[in-house]
Amino acid sequence: MSDELSPLHRLLRRVARYRRRTRWWIALLGTGVILCGAILGLFCFDWLLRPTREVRLVGLVISVTSGVLAFIRYVLPWLRYRESELEIALLVEKHQGIDSDLVAALQFERPEAARWGSVELQRHVIRQVAELAQRLPLIRDVPQTPLRRRVIAAVCGMTLLTLLWILFPEHVRTFTRRLLLEETPYPTATRLVAVYINGQRISWTESEPVIRCAAGQPVTVVAVAGGYLPPAGKLVLSSPTRGRHAVEQALPRAASNDENSGAEKNYTAAVAGEVYRAELPALQETVRLRILLGDAATNWLTLTCLNPPAVILISYVEDPRNESAPTVIQGVTQLTVTEGSRVTLGVASDRPLRRVVARLGRLQRPLEKQWPASVPQPADMSVQLLTSTADNGAGKATELWWLNPEGLPLSELATPQHILFEITDENNLTVDPPLEATVLVRPDYPPQVMARALTRFVLPTAKPTLVCQVRDDLGIEKVSVQATVIHPDGNSEPPATWTIWEKSADRVRVLDEKWKIDLSQLSCQKGDRVELVILATDMRRPGREGAVSSSEPITLEVTDLAGILAIMSEIDRQSAEELREMIDKQLDVGGGP
Repeated sequence: MSDELSPLHRLLRRVARYRRRTRWWIALLGTGVILCGAILGLFCFDWLLRPTREVRLVGLVISVTSGVLAFIRYVLPWLRYRESELEIALLVEKHQGIDSDLVAALQFERPEAARWGSVELQRHVIRQVAELAQRLPLIRDVPQTPLRRRVIAAVCGMTLLTLLWILFPEHVRTFTRRLLLEETPYPTATRLVAVYINGQRISWTESEPVIRCAAGQPVTVVAVAGGYLPPAGKLVLSSPTRGRHAVEQALPRAASNDENSGAEKNYTAAVAGEVYRAELPALQETVRLRILLGDAATNWLTLTCLNPPAVILISYVEDPRNESAPTVIQGVTQLTVTEGSRVTLGVASDRPLRRVVARLGRLQRPLEKQWPASVPQPADMSVQLLTSTADNGAGKATELWWLNPEGLPLSELATPQHILFEITDENNLTVDPPLEATVLVRPDYPPQVMARALTRFVLPTAKPTLVCQVRDDLGIEKVSVQATVIHPDGNSEPPATWTIWEKSADRVRVLDEKWKIDLSQLSCQKGDRVELVILATDMRRPGREGAVSSSEPITLEVTDLAGILAIMSEIDRQSAEELREMIDKQLDVGGGP
């Protein structure tokens, strides 16, 4: 019996497949309509409102949730619906105007149909239906209205998306990136190329970035734009503590002859565009800022008001006069040190610093956190940094930065130096005005030397006595004598020099001594003259030669014993004459005979 009804079964399967494909198409088109609607809705929401990343994430969740609900409500029923063979047979009967023969034939085909009544009647109905099934056409009785509506909606949605892609490709690409939660602005007629706050380039497309500004200092806002350039823009400021009342300020275009044009050229060295510049008054609290320029706008920027770092100057002075530990000076910005001193300068801060640079005229040297390796480290490195009353006197961790004096005039001071420290903390706040230090130099004068001889005429092997006085403010290193033999014809021998005194362990600043000079090592003869010069060398820092001073030349006449006797006789004769003159004067005064 099943073979007889095979034409009917084939017909019913074809009708079922056709109706199932139609339902799938309705479901597929419905899914496309939902996707198009969700995409277009999200695009309009994102493009018109320019929401932040967090709001976009919420909108994306709401859109996905709505799409899932719409899929369950309008698409899933078309996929879940299943029609049995009897239901298809009833549909064919209704469509062809046939009585219940098709359903009856299908039921008589079952094995248990033999118990229902006449078998001959059942076979007759089956044969009749089998003949009829060969003549029945394929019915296409499917719901056309949902299919037609969804085709129209899907075509309209795809058309809109295609036109959007063709006409505004940059907007579509930007929307795609923003769906991935990137902070990318939509293209505008006015293009913001760069934004600078206090000289620092910021990422203005982020979700309300935080820019740290110094309290009590004005804020410079520079915007670099391209494309359509309006005459001026606007700055919108809002205070979180004073409600939502916003204050607007003009953002004019910077003139080419502006006194600050040099700074703007530095800002825009890497980008091309027109510069707009404005200066906000000194900040006293945290504010929110938004830049509007033409049809372009930044996200809200938070300007946090912070106090600049508190810094003091630390000086370690290695004075040549002081052989003990170096002198530690804190908080003094004007120093007076001895010439030849080595000064190691440091900066102590109450918060972490990012960069410290010292400028000495045209020289520039960055400071480092560690103590310079080329300088002996003092035993006591403690630094006390005063904290403000706002901190209730609580101690803060002090950060120290040091300037290596090697290779700089500070390693061995000879002239006054002016040092300027450019300090930037971890929040990019700078100390304004910059920390300055002035190091004055107290000259290290050479030693003072005075010498005289007790006699003028000497024998060639004599040891005349010299009375010397040497003074130096730091200390005397050594005293030498330089002797030059001058012959009667005017020619002289090369000078001979030897040391007559040298520093011991103790520092000596004043010498008042008598030294005997041995002339036997000069090989002088009668008639020669000997010029003696006392040379004194002062103390300097280790590794540096001391300054040398000399006395006035002392001339000694070399003679023999007969000459000495003749000189002594001449001296006695002169003494006798002087004595006689004195007696004559006394007689004149006394009125004697």
